[in-house]
Amino acid sequence: MWGQSLQAQIAGLTVRRAFRYADLGAQATLKASPVEADVRVEAQDTVSLGEDRTVLAANATVDITRAGIFRLSFVLPPGFDVESISGAALSHWTELKSTEGRIITLHLKGKTEGQQPFSVNLAGPGTK
Repeated sequence: MWGQSLQAQIAGLTVRRAFRYADLGAQATLKASPVEADVRVEAQDTVSLGEDRTVLAANATVDITRAGIFRLSFVLPPGFDVESISGAALSHWTELKSTEGRIITLHLKGKTEGQQPFSVNLAGPGTK
């Protein structure tokens, strides 16, 4: 009975199991688990090798489903520095040194879902 009244209040709610208990003093405890985001990245990379420097340019399409996210992170390859990072959903980026290496975090403008394009340009030492 209470499941039907909740279904009217919450769109998409489905009752999976129903229990009956005759004790009027009985209590039920509900637990909601957070939904993890599903993040998939498709990238087109270009590597330019020169005597003076190496440039890695990545045009990435990030597909975020099931739940929104507020930031993305990746480990910066050793010897490389960030030349530029851009994208419509990007607020700013930060760098953090850790035991894993230098971590680049893309801070998004808010809770972000759907397909988001990013352009990442990294520069490193040349082949000399």
